[in-house]
Amino acid sequence: MARRMPAGILGVLLLLGGLGLMLFSIAEGVYYPFWAAHASRAALARSWGGPSPVRATVVHWLVGLLPAAVGFGLFRVGWRLRRPRRRAFQQVSDARRDR
Repeated sequence: MARRMPAGILGVLLLLGGLGLMLFSIAEGVYYPFWAAHASRAALARSWGGPSPVRATVVHWLVGLLPAAVGFGLFRVGWRLRRPRRRAFQQVSDARRDR
């Protein structure tokens, strides 16, 4: 019988995966303008955004937002799974005790 993975471990794995995806997207977004400034016209023609370095950089930044958003979503889901949950009856009993 297969053992279930605790939600906390799954949360940490999703959190780290999302963080890695966001960092990769940010690093590529920082690196790409420098590459585009020194790239040949033929290399820029094969790149997204066409032969203009400025347009290619803007297109890469816009496309880079998608993996960053997915990484942020994974990070948020991992954060929610990692936090311990309180049961509804505990919240009710805590509210009665605080009166």
